[in-house]
Amino acid sequence: MKIIDYSHDYYTRLLKQPVPASRSGKFVHVINSDSQEEFLILAPVDLSRYHATIVERFCKQNDIQGRYISARRDDFKILDPGWQVQGGGFWEINGGEQSIRLYGFSQAYGGCDLEDLRARLGCSQ
Repeated sequence: MKIIDYSHDYYTRLLKQPVPASRSGKFVHVINSDSQEEFLILAPVDLSRYHATIVERFCKQNDIQGRYISARRDDFKILDPGWQVQGGGFWEINGGEQSIRLYGFSQAYGGCDLEDLRARLGCSQ
């Protein structure tokens, strides 16, 4: 599983400040069933109001076709049949403890198997 953390883009490029050791936001879990690639994509909540924004950013950066399916722009659908959003939730990184916490679910994409993700990443609740 590849982890993509948009914290660097948000803090250093947009805010022009260092990435804080402890931070939080939203995540989505995306897989490509054709290549068996798997991504856990993290974004600070101030960068991505909706989980859909994270999916849209990931798709644009990887030339994956998709579109919003609601006027509120809170649900972005991947059109490439090889790619699927497995779900989403929230994350917290504690720099002092060097841990990441995954919890909750996305209203647009639902939850994902948090126990499996936690075990594979070696993280806490």
